Amino acid sequence: MPLPNAGQIDLNAMHVEAGGTSATEAGINDADIRGLLNPTPNSGSQMDFADWYGASAGRTIPIDFYEHGFGSNIGDVRVYIVDSTGGLITPITGAVSSAGYVYQSIGQFSTSSTTPFRRVQKTVTIAANQSYRILHTVINGLSFRGDYAVRDLLVGGTRYDFASNATGWLTSTTITSASGAAAFTSAQTVTTASKRQKWNRRTGSTPSSSTGPTTASGTFYVYAETSGSGNGIFYLFSPLVT
Repeated sequence: MPLPNAGQIDLNAMHVEAGGTSATEAGINDADIRGLLNPTPNSGSQMDFADWYGASAGRTIPIDFYEHGFGSNIGDVRVYIVDSTGGLITPITGAVSSAGYVYQSIGQFSTSSTTPFRRVQKTVTIAANQSYRILHTVINGLSFRGDYAVRDLLVGGTRYDFASNATGWLTSTTITSASGAAAFTSAQTVTTASKRQKWNRRTGSTPSSSTGPTTASGTFYVYAETSGSGNGIFYLFSPLVT
């Protein structure tokens, strides 16, 4: 019977034996198994998967990306870990609030459109064997000078610079969705455009003056096109990591 990779294992039900002659036989019973655990339980017949020496009950996710926030109306930027359909995954470690987000930045932090993108790095842990997406949101309740942008995002071991396309990246199509799961139901592929209420792939400058980054030709980023479109949340979903 295969061992579970989560939850509890009944030690009294486990016995491992290597076959051979009487001189070469080897057996491991429940007492021996307890000796492999860290820390070793002194009593009881059950253990958790995380008790095994060297075992991990969690999946480590590196949060690593570059961001640009030039504009007097840059809103509340938050990063979450979500499941395949956009539902929130509450991290075991790494959350910065009870709301479950793992990163937050509020307001303008870049001094001009040509200010270099700043790097964000941290580590988050979620339950083992959990598929996930990284979700970037911008809460815009101000005006059109709020074109927040990201580039060179690390997701599942792949660095996305958006130089050729944004394969696997999805954007919400309305800013009225109340949650990531709701936004995901109508999410569309990120494209090279400047459509309002969406994240768009772009090089150079954003359409509005005094907001957003300016990059050299061929250096791409994705950004939330605010354009005075009103209050709401812009959702950007990464490709699914299984």
